Amino acid sequence: MIFFKKIIILSVLTISSTFSQAEVESWYTFWSMGFASHTYPAEVQEVFNDKPAYVTRIQVATDVLGFYWPFPDERTILGFVVNSSGDALSDGYNTVQFTQTSVAISAMRFFGSEPGDGFFVRGDVGSTSLSISQDGYSVATTESGLGLLAGIGYGIKMSEGTRILLSTSFARNAIPTETGETFNSLRFTIGGLW
Repeated sequence: MIFFKKIIILSVLTISSTFSQAEVESWYTFWSMGFASHTYPAEVQEVFNDKPAYVTRIQVATDVLGFYWPFPDERTILGFVVNSSGDALSDGYNTVQFTQTSVAISAMRFFGSEPGDGFFVRGDVGSTSLSISQDGYSVATTESGLGLLAGIGYGIKMSEGTRILLSTSFARNAIPTETGETFNSLRFTIGGLW
């Protein structure tokens, strides 16, 4: 009887240690989509604040083309990502859209057993610009400036190769204009890390 108990205990320990070992990939890709809340320099902000009631406003945030590689600690990943946020006003006939885009070096630090598991922090730094379009046609694009993003989130491992990341982040884009303004966005996204 003692022999069988030892075998059962040994089997349980072996199985549990197999599940607890982290599966770290050699590289990851990250894509996300969600909502944003933008703030602008005073003159631009007035346009958004004083919009007529019949004008709708849609604000979105995305991360695309994110590619990351793990650090030796197996919980930090470093790579690059294109993060963007759009802010559109439409009266049903015409649409004006402000799009902030950053091409950035990005790092994520996870506090679980592997990338994509548990709480994490994220930081991006890169080149950013603002473009304005009307009805799909570009009206103006600024020169490149400095874009910063800081965020926190939670990763949920769905399967061996799929993780869902829920995150909140704040982006601050110093875009060269005549007065050297900054454009900010608070972002709420859901994404996938594969």
